[in-house]
Amino acid sequence: MRATGIIAEYNPMHNGHIRHLEKAREAGKADFVVAVMSGDFTQRGEPAIFDKWVRAEMAVNAGIDLAVELPFVYACGSAEYFAEGGVKVLRSLGVIDSLCFGTEEKDLSKLKELAALFSEEPDEYKKALKKHLDLGLSYPKARQLAVNEIMECGNILNKPNNILALEYLKALKGMDDIKPISVYRNKTKHGDSAIDGDEASGSAVRAALLSGNFEKAYKAVPETTADMIEHNSGLMADPSSDTYYNMLRSEIMRRKPEELARIFSMEEGIENRIIRYARSSEDLETLIRHVKSKRYTDTALRRLMVHVLTGFEKCDLHSVQPYVRVLGFNENGAKLLKHIKTHKTASAPVITKIRRGAENDPVMRMDIIASDMYNLAFGGDVYERSDFVMKPYIK
Repeated sequence: MRATGIIAEYNPMHNGHIRHLEKAREAGKADFVVAVMSGDFTQRGEPAIFDKWVRAEMAVNAGIDLAVELPFVYACGSAEYFAEGGVKVLRSLGVIDSLCFGTEEKDLSKLKELAALFSEEPDEYKKALKKHLDLGLSYPKARQLAVNEIMECGNILNKPNNILALEYLKALKGMDDIKPISVYRNKTKHGDSAIDGDEASGSAVRAALLSGNFEKAYKAVPETTADMIEHNSGLMADPSSDTYYNMLRSEIMRRKPEELARIFSMEEGIENRIIRYARSSEDLETLIRHVKSKRYTDTALRRLMVHVLTGFEKCDLHSVQPYVRVLGFNENGAKLLKHIKTHKTASAPVITKIRRGAENDPVMRMDIIASDMYNLAFGGDVYERSDFVMKPYIK
């Protein structure tokens, strides 16, 4: 029995994801494919276009055997936390043989060499990194310049899938039981805005959907996803929503600077700039433009805003062992879950239903809050679609 893992957002599930799924099953010689999937907020710091339940159903209908949730505290985090959390969830199942991820770099050995540098952080690298950070550069830019002083890496660090791949490799260090498998991404690029054929980036699909051009979006998604979009179009989340922004502003306005300073990704007194501009900024884009600095990338600020909205405070995520929250599965996935239960392979709780009192777990509490905020902002029924009521999708 072989099981391959995928860490994804499926925002929404599109034809590029189908290609990756097929390659993962083939390369991993897998009997089962397990996807660890972001919940209601994504790594880019935006609300997912559909909630985790709709997207999990999309994933299972498209061929994923078992979809489980990547907890909010990891899903809406930097590439390092996103990857670390996903690997922790997969490894805790005790049955995963390989992790398959997409890259823009064909040579996996180059990525492994870079990942080793970042894991070991030799003095030469740390000094170079500090030098560039002290100049006020953002961490991604400072890191790239520091690396180029030590080794030739070309534009590897300019590619988003490569960056995630490096973090997956770092997270897998010392785990000989899970083999990394890369799939070269040579058709569409992350963030591409065009839909020219039957494959497009998630950004392009979302843009088409939010502009009301459903037929254009349907060219790049499987029929099962198109059907789900048709039936759930009223639940589609628009990040530019006034309701979403006003909920965020209310959280900013009611907090003192010292309270905002405790938010997870808040650094260097930027809470004062956020408070200063929240009242006069008419929308989220304007607020981010006013607050942005060399040290904060656009994506980092969007994540920060979600952390403010949910009240996610600073903690040591590296020491956290997440549970496994089941979102959906097919008949094959049911067999895998039965195997996990029968043979007691899991090192963390495998949960199919959240019960009252679960909010006492700090990680689960943040998942519940994130779902509630999402539903309040984008029209989901805060009772019917809550984590206490919703059940895994079974195909």
